[in-house]
Amino acid sequence: MNTVIDPRKVSLRKVTSATLSPHAHEWLNDPEVKRFLFNVRHHHYHYEDCKQFIEQAYAVGRPHWGVFVEDVHVGNISSHKWLYADRWLDLTFLIGDRTYWGKGLGTLSAAAAIRYFFRKGFHRIQCGVFSKNQAACSMLEKLGFKKEGVSRETALFENRYLDIVHYGLLETEWKPSPGCDVVFVEDLIHSEELKQPALNKQTPMIY
Repeated sequence: MNTVIDPRKVSLRKVTSATLSPHAHEWLNDPEVKRFLFNVRHHHYHYEDCKQFIEQAYAVGRPHWGVFVEDVHVGNISSHKWLYADRWLDLTFLIGDRTYWGKGLGTLSAAAAIRYFFRKGFHRIQCGVFSKNQAACSMLEKLGFKKEGVSRETALFENRYLDIVHYGLLETEWKPSPGCDVVFVEDLIHSEELKQPALNKQTPMIY
């Protein structure tokens, strides 16, 4: 039986060249990790690619945290597309270190990020996942996301087409998950950014 992660050991923090996991590129090249990642599954990555992605993400103000367990970088929570003026964003998540699968870390870290975004004034969080990724679908539904639609046969996956399922969560529907308020979340969004004119930024979606 897998042990549930202690939320006191988990933090969401900005990733630096010093804290970036030396295994980050290995996560993205692991067939089990990358199989449900939209763009990642089509490419092979090197460690320098991960370092460059981090630099580019923060350069454009992308909300991107590393998921840390006792100061060890094991995954990421991020947004590759958002519109501050309308208070919505897309959420992406990855637990790259497979030793932490099945311990509730993905759900806990996503819940902590959602809590942060709603407390910052966002109204809507959305996410798209492959229909075959039942673990992600179950996690989103556990967090309160509603299934809003389907893009039919959008992705060629293992020689057959899969649908992409679209989920959304409104601030008024959010019920905080146990432990999410214990997780430390570094402040990456400042109030002046929320006052900017309509802005839709995207960065390379490595992960």
